[in-house]
Amino acid sequence: MWDATSSISSGDAGHLHGESAHMTETSAQTVIVRTVSGEELSYPWATSVRVDRRGDLGVLQGFRRRAFHPCAEWESYTVKNLRCGPAAS
Repeated sequence: MWDATSSISSGDAGHLHGESAHMTETSAQTVIVRTVSGEELSYPWATSVRVDRRGDLGVLQGFRRRAFHPCAEWESYTVKNLRCGPAAS
């Protein structure tokens, strides 16, 4: 299955002060966080991602933060779009 992804590393978080990525529909995307130890954590329920000015990463479901990764503990995150398919010809 073809999927679209977008990712950002924690090193890029410096210019994202107060930035967030909002996703419109639960189950239409999943967020994968890669930790500095190499572990990949999947959050299929995520509706938004927020990086604060310290570089801490929050994964939200609606308005509630459901997962938190301090700046020193996460390396990158990826948002996978589960709805996109191959472009029609």
